[in-house]
Amino acid sequence: MVRTNRTQNINKGVDIMHLYLIARGSKDRLDRWVNDCLARYYPIKTGFIGDDGKKQGTPTDQFKLQLSMRPIQLYEVVFPKDSLNDVVAALQPYGGYGIKRGWLNALRKLLKLKPIPQGIPRTFDLNREFVDICGIGIKEDKMKENNPTQEDI
Repeated sequence: MVRTNRTQNINKGVDIMHLYLIARGSKDRLDRWVNDCLARYYPIKTGFIGDDGKKQGTPTDQFKLQLSMRPIQLYEVVFPKDSLNDVVAALQPYGGYGIKRGWLNALRKLLKLKPIPQGIPRTFDLNREFVDICGIGIKEDKMKENNPTQEDI
């Protein structure tokens, strides 16, 4: 008889959801928002799956599960128009490991962006260890000279 290891099988009996969203704001406000999210705990009922594949344990086993935040970050980098080549040279947004170009083209179209200039050589080394930067596109600022609205900013 094989004994069931509860710690290995407990996650098989838990129903988990994933919510994908894009958040925009200044870094300090986003950091505060993430910290507030990480302070949240939600009840979760659990059991575990036995070797026979059936859910075992009482359905009233209830724990608190901390909200998990896994960043997939979309950055809007703002800079002077005349510095486009310098910014692209520094950031080198030509990565995109595992991202299909079709998805990037669709996202670029959705955001109404133009393609990023290609082939600009690196001129400044930023620390990119374990960081993949995938550029989506560029656009000119819509700032109106007279009375910009919050949407324009």
